[in-house]
Amino acid sequence: MVDLERGIERGIERGMTRGMNIGINKGLSQGVLNTAITMINRFKLSIEDVAKELNISIDELKKHLDK
Repeated sequence: MVDLERGIERGIERGMTRGMNIGINKGLSQGVLNTAITMINRFKLSIEDVAKELNISIDELKKHLDK
């Protein structure tokens, strides 16, 4: 029974770690997109220049600009 409990604890820890990492990565990606949109709108930079500088797909950036 101890092995089962230990296995469950490890599984929960791994799941929590994975979930946090996914959340952090999504947050960072959203932050980069928000920065890109601000650069385009506020500073009147081209979509192509911003996409290249921030290493974002032009299509992905255009999709978020349309929202």
